[in-house]
Amino acid sequence: MLVVLGTLAATPVSVGAEDRQGPEPVPGPQGNLYLVVAPEGWESFLQPLMDWRDRTSGYTSRFLSLEDSFANGVGRDNAARLRSSIRDAEPAAVLLVGDSEVLPVRRVFTDILLDGNTSDPLNFRWTDDYYVVGGESDWDRDGDGVYGEDGEVFEEIAGAFAAGEGALVGRVPASSELEVERFVNKLLAYETSPPPGDWFTSALLVSGLMDVPNHLDNPYTPDLDGGYELFSDNSYESHSKLQDIIPDRFERTWIYDYPRLDGGQWNRSIDIMDHESVVSAFDMGHSMVAMNGHGYIDGSGLAHYNGSGYSNYWWDWQGAYDYADADNASNGGRLPWVYVAACYVGDITVRDDRTLERLVMNPDGGAIGMVAGNGENYKGESIANASYGNWFLERHFWTYYLKDGPGKAMLETKRDYLALISSDDIPHKPLYDAYYVADYLSPNLLGDPLTRVWTDVPDTLRVSSFRDDEVSGEAVLVTVVDGSDAPLRD
Repeated sequence: MLVVLGTLAATPVSVGAEDRQGPEPVPGPQGNLYLVVAPEGWESFLQPLMDWRDRTSGYTSRFLSLEDSFANGVGRDNAARLRSSIRDAEPAAVLLVGDSEVLPVRRVFTDILLDGNTSDPLNFRWTDDYYVVGGESDWDRDGDGVYGEDGEVFEEIAGAFAAGEGALVGRVPASSELEVERFVNKLLAYETSPPPGDWFTSALLVSGLMDVPNHLDNPYTPDLDGGYELFSDNSYESHSKLQDIIPDRFERTWIYDYPRLDGGQWNRSIDIMDHESVVSAFDMGHSMVAMNGHGYIDGSGLAHYNGSGYSNYWWDWQGAYDYADADNASNGGRLPWVYVAACYVGDITVRDDRTLERLVMNPDGGAIGMVAGNGENYKGESIANASYGNWFLERHFWTYYLKDGPGKAMLETKRDYLALISSDDIPHKPLYDAYYVADYLSPNLLGDPLTRVWTDVPDTLRVSSFRDDEVSGEAVLVTVVDGSDAPLRD
C-alpha cells in the first residue's frame, strides 16, 4: 500500500484500521543518527518508538544506555560524561529520556545578580539540554567547575552552530518505566491514529499582563520599573504579532487579560482571562497552544492579573493554568504542541514535578510536546517592533515550527537568538547581557524533537489494488492526485 502526504505537515494519513503506513522518509541533517538515551532497563519500552522512527523519519535509531555513557564518557561528573558519550556518537537528533533525577542536567552560571557570586544558587537557576551536543569544551574552559562564566556558553555554542547544521535535542521527563511506556503509546497514537475533528487547525493564544495596566510607567526614569510600560508589559502585544504567523486556515481562540497596548482603561469587563476560561479553552483541543505571561517562581503554573487595575500586590496575581490542570486535562487525543513564554514553568528539576511538564507526561491528554522556560526569563520588548528576549524566541519558534516541526524549530530559534545577542544591534548593559544568557538557556524542548506534528486536516487516500495487473518485474510509476487531479507531490 502506498501512502503519500498531501496537505499534512509531516504526519501519516490514517487509511484504515488494519493497514496504516507512515510518511515518506526524509533525510536528516548531518548524518541521520537518532540517539535515544535512557537507563538500560527502559530500552524495551522505547523500542516501538525507535522502530517507528526507523520506518518513517529518515533517521536511523540507536539506543545509548545511561550506564554505558557514565562508564565510557570522559568528564568530572556524570553530566560531563553523558555529554562526552553523546558527542562521540555524532547524532543528528537526541532524545533524552529521564527527568533530572534520572538523567543529569548541567546548571549554568548567568551572574543574573551581577555580583559575581559563584556560590549563590540564584545565579545557577538555568539548565540547557543543548549542553549534551554543543561546543568543543564542556562549557568550562578554565576548568574551575563553574559552567558558563565569561562567555563560555555563547562562544562554545556559537562555535558549534557555525561548525555544522547542529543536532536536534529533546527530553521526555519520565521518572519510571510506566511513564516511558505511556508517553510512547501516546506519541504513536498521535502520529498514526489521531481523533477526527477541527482541532487540527485550531490555535489557542493565552496572553497575560506583565504589570498593572492602569498605573503607567514614568518614561523619564527608564531604569526604574514604575508601572505599565508601553509595548513591554502586555503579552497581548507579542501574540498580536504571532497572529501574522499562524496560517489563515487556523481557527483562533484568544484568551487575554487586557486587549490594549497603550495602558489605561483596564476593567474586569474587558479581561476574559482567568483560571476557568483558560482550562476550558485548553480542553477544547488544539494543535497549537501559545501561553505568555508571568510564571510562578516555584514553576507551578501561569499567572493572570486579578487586581484593581492600580494595585500590584502578590494576591493580585492568581493562577491561570497550573500543573494540576495539566494532570487533569480532558482534551483526549486532541493534543497540541505548547509554547509557554513564562518564567520557571518548564523547570524539570522541581520536586515532585509540580510544573507544566505534566502536560507532556499526562498519558490521556495534555500536550504532545512543549517548550517552556526553566528559569527566569527577560521579555526584552521595550519598543514597538523590537524584541530581544523570550518574546523574540516565542515568535521565531512558531515560525520555524510551522515549516520544519518542533526539533528543527528549537535549534534554529536558539541559533537566531545567539546571532541577535552577539550583535551590536541591541543594548549591552551588564544586566541585559546576563539576561541574554538566561534567555538563551531557559527554553528547553520537552518531547521528541522528531515529532511529526499535525498542522492541517488529513485527507483520505483510497488505493486500488494492482493484484490483477502483471508487472513482470518492471518498475511502476504511481502518481497520487487530489480531487482536482493535481499531483500531491512533484
